[in-house]
Amino acid sequence: MKKVIPHTHFIAAIILSSVLASIGLIGGLGIQLVRQDILAFLPLLIALPAMNAIAGDYATLTAAHLADPESNKKHIQKLIVALFTTLPVSCIGVSALSLGIAQFKGFEITGELAVEYIKLVFITLYVVVFLIFCFIYLTKKALLTLDVNIDDTLIPVANTIASVVMLTGFAIMTTHFA
Repeated sequence: MKKVIPHTHFIAAIILSSVLASIGLIGGLGIQLVRQDILAFLPLLIALPAMNAIAGDYATLTAAHLADPESNKKHIQKLIVALFTTLPVSCIGVSALSLGIAQFKGFEITGELAVEYIKLVFITLYVVVFLIFCFIYLTKKALLTLDVNIDDTLIPVANTIASVVMLTGFAIMTTHFA
């Protein structure tokens, strides 16, 4: 059994979190490039905080479970099933609420537009969650070779990557509606 490194490097973990928050600005740059398009399509603007929160939550849950020294192949398979069976609820919720709020605010939504928007929300979130899972899995493997506590490192790194990937995916999604 792999030894577990105690939580003794709090200052290093806080510095890492600060550096990672700065890296998170990269996603903001992508949004800056498409800001006019986002403003033109109100449902995207409404959905942005929720989609970013979903990506961060899935990253945190994934990192917490994968960082567990007891995680094995069966545990990881259960995690994958849980992630990808709960994701449709999040996608439907974000889509329905953002379209509903936009329509309430006077944004005209056709059936075709709604279907296309919902498809893009699904595709974006599924791709983001898949990429985050792969990144976390590979990062865990790399961190196991170092003498660091995986919990203190993997979770903040996963959250930052989730934000950057989600905001980049969101910027790409926005160009579709431009």
